[in-house]
Parts: sequence; structure tokens; C-alpha cells
Amino acid sequence: MYSFSSRIRYSETDEQGTLSLVSLVNYLQDCSLFQTDELGIGLDHLAQKGLAWLIAGWQIQIHTLPRYGQDIVVSTWPTRLQGVFAHRNFTICSPDGFEYVRADSLWFMFDFAKQTPIVPPAEEWTPYMAQVGESLDMPKTSRKLRIDATLKAVTKPSFVVSEQNLDTNHHVNNAQYIEFARAAAGDLSQLKRVLVQYVFFATLGDTIVPVVYTSNEGTTVSLNGTDEKPYAIVKFLNA
Repeated sequence: MYSFSSRIRYSETDEQGTLSLVSLVNYLQDCSLFQTDELGIGLDHLAQKGLAWLIAGWQIQIHTLPRYGQDIVVSTWPTRLQGVFAHRNFTICSPDGFEYVRADSLWFMFDFAKQTPIVPPAEEWTPYMAQVGESLDMPKTSRKLRIDATLKAVTKPSFVVSEQNLDTNHHVNNAQYIEFARAAAGDLSQLKRVLVQYVFFATLGDTIVPVVYTSNEGTTVSLNGTDEKPYAIVKFLNA
């Protein structure tokens, strides 16, 4: 397990003074990157080899959200490698162990020269082996999210990807998709769980069209391209 401590900054909070959803996801993402750096297989190492770990999906369970000024401990550990997919768990807790958030995630290694996912070479996975831990008690994280075809689709205004949305892979950062979906979804005051499927990466200048579907269980947002194919699907669930 790898952990780091932090304090919720005002710039990381929403209108209620609690940790915003995009900041929450950034904490999880940063924790995983800090672990790779500590193991000596971080961003610079991967860039030299033309490789990157890309995320395929999230399942995030929210018990409650920490507020401005509260201290937190963010932790992560890999749970297993299954085919090309590596499973990674996370928690955000108070220093005394109260759990605010737990999450599961699916990652894959991408070879930029081949432009395809690959099974991680032994030298890229072996450093994680000593930190592999038990999986959290969570439902199985689905690789594919389905949209109920009977639900009414509401198309929201489109927007164009800008430089501030990109990460070092020159793709839209995974947390940004969740923020795009949150902005389109409307009221999320009852939010307890977030499911995300990343389908294809958006890049600078791409147009994204949010399409929103609402049901009793929550809100689903499909972030589509102009061809109506999704870049990502995000489900905000009330339970």
C-alpha cells in the first residue's frame, strides 16, 4: 500500500465547502502516480519507453465528503493483473481511519508506438507485486456501462476541448470527463456512487456533446463526439 497525507484546500471545494468531485478524482489519480514514482517506474520512466498506464474505468463509493481544512490520508494498492487489465483500489480516510471514500479502478498499459494496449512487461509489473493487497468489499467494477434505451435522452450544449483539459499524454485527463459529466448532470446532492467507462480518448479541438439520461436510481451522462459515439460514459447513482 502507498499513502500520502493532505489537507483539503479551499480551491478543492465546491459550493458546499466539501471536497469537489473533480478534486476527489485528482487525489486518487495523484496517489497512483506518486506510488509509481516511489517504485521508480513513474511518468519519466514510462515516457522513455513509449508506454503509459491509461484508465479504463472507475467505481467510486462516497460515504461522506471531507470539508475544507480537514486532514485526509489517501491510499492505493494494486489488487490483481487480469489479462491486460490491472485492478487498483483506493481509500480516502481521516487520520484516525474514518473512511470517506473507497474506489476500484481498471487500468491498462498502452504502447504508443504500436497504438494498442499490451500486457504489462514483467519489469513494469514486478515492482508492484510486493504491494498487492486484498480487494475492497465492493461490487464488481464493470468494464462496460450500459444505458437504458427506454430513458429519455436530453442533449446539452456541446463544447470544444481546450488545452486546460489535457494531460501529459495530450489526451483529456480522466478527471476532466467526470467534471464534464457533473456539469451536465444537474443536481447530484444525493450522490453515493460514480461509475465511469472510458471508451476513446478526446484530444485538443474535439467537440464533446453531453447526452443526459435520468432515472430513479440516478443520472447517466454519455459524453459523445459529433459522430454520436461516446468518449466516456459516467453514471451518478444515489445508492
